Amino acid sequence: MHGRVKVRTTEEQRQAKELERQKKCKGFLKLRNALFHKIKIAEFDEDGLKLSQQLLLTNPDFATVFAYRKRALTAIYSLNPLASTSLDTQPPPEANDQLNKTLENELDFASGCLQRNPKSYGAWHHRRWILSVHPSPPLQHELELCTKFLSLDERNFHCWDYRRHVVALLGAIDAVETELAYTEEKITNNFSNYSAWHNRSNLLLQQHDVQHAYQLEPAIVETELELLTNALYIDPQDQSAWFYHRWLLGRHGTTPRPLHCIKRASKIYLVINVACSLPSDATVTIQTAIVAGTWTLLDNQSASCVLVFTPTDPRPGLEEATVSIPANSLTSSDLVSNAELMEAAGWSNADATVPVRRWLPCSTELLQSQVASLSELLEALEEGESKWCRLRLMELLWDTDVMEHYQSIQDHLVVLIKVDGMRTAFYNHLQAQLAVEFAYRSNPLATDDMSALTGLHLAAMPTNLHLIANRHRVDLSNNQIPSFQGVSQLLACQELALDANRITAIPARALQGLHGCRVVVSNNPLDDQANAVQVEGIELVV
Repeated sequence: MHGRVKVRTTEEQRQAKELERQKKCKGFLKLRNALFHKIKIAEFDEDGLKLSQQLLLTNPDFATVFAYRKRALTAIYSLNPLASTSLDTQPPPEANDQLNKTLENELDFASGCLQRNPKSYGAWHHRRWILSVHPSPPLQHELELCTKFLSLDERNFHCWDYRRHVVALLGAIDAVETELAYTEEKITNNFSNYSAWHNRSNLLLQQHDVQHAYQLEPAIVETELELLTNALYIDPQDQSAWFYHRWLLGRHGTTPRPLHCIKRASKIYLVINVACSLPSDATVTIQTAIVAGTWTLLDNQSASCVLVFTPTDPRPGLEEATVSIPANSLTSSDLVSNAELMEAAGWSNADATVPVRRWLPCSTELLQSQVASLSELLEALEEGESKWCRLRLMELLWDTDVMEHYQSIQDHLVVLIKVDGMRTAFYNHLQAQLAVEFAYRSNPLATDDMSALTGLHLAAMPTNLHLIANRHRVDLSNNQIPSFQGVSQLLACQELALDANRITAIPARALQGLHGCRVVVSNNPLDDQANAVQVEGIELVV
């Protein structure tokens, strides 16, 4: 164990300790077997409580024994978890006195278990159960107990979780305000206290009766940013405050908007700006006549940016069809639905400002001030210390204006790969997404040459290819892309250049959606099987 001095023992001392350990084990097993016999014959009595007490004070992580103890107390004292909240079920005062004494003794017993192991799941859950059956739970005392345990270990998340439960039972606004002051005290003492930051986020939502951080008043956000700024400047390498910063100014749901509507191989593909589930009531019409068919998601995913309509009977005229999606038809945690009408053939949204990720609800001025603050902090840091600050600054620049800050974002990603090599794959994906989003926003209506994606040293296939689903030609050559994963989003593609990459295999399934497309994969380290792959409707150039 950490912090313990290693003491050398003689062979005689070792043998004596081993004999003592075996003796304790035999005693523990004897108690356990006796209690298990009671469980088998459903005998829940005072003797069982004594057995369980001895077992749990020895090993407070024995969940089965805690479960027996609950059942025994319930059987002996006719406990009711709703008793403390229902006046109609309240027992006589003298019975309450006896019950209060019993449950206070049980709280003391649970405290003994926690002294043995302050992070015992069973002991903290047992304590919560006691409060649920207590006619008048001593909540203030429980807060004091939490304060004591957190003074010994300020990161004991079991205790923090229990403390949140106690505050929720107290319910009063002043209790929440007191807790906010307490979390600020713990954070000030140690900015690395992730549990305190997390508790503070829950308390803020509770205090202001909101569900998300973006619903907080601007004045509250600015106050929190003052506390954050101190933490970020004093300990910029600690991740706790950076996570809180991301939560406070985090991305949230956006309105679904159509990007493209494409007809291909007797199907209609509707591309949405953000991933969603299947529409509940979308229709396809041709000159007011409804076309029968089914909706699916591309590649049968649970959520996708591409909705696929397959008519029941193939028919001409789909080029003139109109797709109608009623309000609230699209559902996702990232969406706020609205009604849209889209032309089906060859249509693309000309608005290059359509949000393609979750949006940041804070004001432009606040974002710019944070960009300036983090830029100033980054200048004061050594390159090796800059990971968290650089990552957060990169995210804010991307969300503020990806077109204006494209080169800065790219530069930050290059450095992040250097200083945080364990997450290289993550940064590679961000680089690929950045390149596609930049190309899309540069000209959302372009359908022909896409040379902007060639020779960028991309080491991952972009996962946001749906943005350029209307392109007839996509050039991803001369990169370091290792696979075909995601190319099925290139719905209108007639020629896909992937030559001079690092592709080793050609999975036929990944290419099935590219009907009528010419795919160039020459100058790749393909395996022997790749040369034999054939996909109907696709010209494969190896």
